[in-house]
Amino acid sequence: MVVLLGDSLFEYTRYQMSDEMKSEIVIFLKTCVHSDGGYGGGPGHLGHLATTYAAVLCLISLNTEEAFASIDRDLTYKFLLARHQPSGAYTMHLGGEEDIRAPYLALVTASLLKIIDSKLTHLVVEWIMSCQTFEGGFGVSLVRRLMEDTLSVVSHVSVYLTRQRCRSEYPTKVACS
Repeated sequence: MVVLLGDSLFEYTRYQMSDEMKSEIVIFLKTCVHSDGGYGGGPGHLGHLATTYAAVLCLISLNTEEAFASIDRDLTYKFLLARHQPSGAYTMHLGGEEDIRAPYLALVTASLLKIIDSKLTHLVVEWIMSCQTFEGGFGVSLVRRLMEDTLSVVSHVSVYLTRQRCRSEYPTKVACS
């Protein structure tokens, strides 16, 4: 975790990270790049949007030419494009879940690397808006939102029917509010 924070942690403690340590972090993060272009949680791990986002932030915060040069922008673009779904959603990793975090992680990463384009943003706003619940909040994903909305409606109908049954069966004996 500290590795992914880069200099940010050290700014607060007034500790200066040595160039040698910065170089070691770059070397380690290079071993975390999956062949699909994303950074995994460790060497050999599957590329994941969350760790790609964190690794890119770390490398940028190191503020060295070696760190900047270690980011393969073309491969990262391919990784991000592969996570982008026709619906406008993003998956966190190959075959992974679609959720509301994923477009944020993907588009911030693309923006920082100056590789953001209309292919990466296509239908993203529409997909995010489709995750909005009837209360105005945002569900984790469209499927989850639909499940939550359905359960909410079923719950309201169930309460209504229970009250109606209570009132018809016990009109004077029980308070059926």
